[in-house]
Amino acid sequence: MTTQANIVTTERFNLTSYDWKSLLIGLGITLLGAGLTYLSEAVTKVDFGVYTPLIMTVWAFLVNAIRKFISESEYIK
Repeated sequence: MTTQANIVTTERFNLTSYDWKSLLIGLGITLLGAGLTYLSEAVTKVDFGVYTPLIMTVWAFLVNAIRKFISESEYIK
């Protein structure tokens, strides 16, 4: 099954509501990425003892899950 995308064009110096939505989603992804990067540096400096490898694995999974949740994805069926 193939789907055909509707292509929408906008004139120069004009932003549609879709453009604003896309810009705000990009801003959110950027801010969340910066926050996760900051937290990653803090988490990696904490000593969790014998649980450190487990905590780092869970942290990597959570960061990746958040990234997948907020970004758009296309898949081939």
